Amino acid sequence: MAFKAIKLRQPQLILLDVFLSNNYDGLDLCKRLKSSTYSKGIPVIIISCFCEIAQSAINEYGAEDFIAKPIEFKSMMLKINSALLKNRAKE
Repeated sequence: MAFKAIKLRQPQLILLDVFLSNNYDGLDLCKRLKSSTYSKGIPVIIISCFCEIAQSAINEYGAEDFIAKPIEFKSMMLKINSALLKNRAKE
């Protein structure tokens, strides 16, 4: 369902929590997004309260960045803007 929505809407960025409803794993979804033709160019920022997940989210799953919970608005906006700027530079 997520892939269908992404293909239809073509977002500029995806904020993705590690723990999703119905036992879905945000890290696995990130990996699938990064391996899909339709979504591999979309920056993904992983959100979690477990900071040790940060490096694996970036190194193993292809996320551009990580935001720790509780989320600080300023920090989140800086990371979003940075990911969007880097992505635009690639184009």
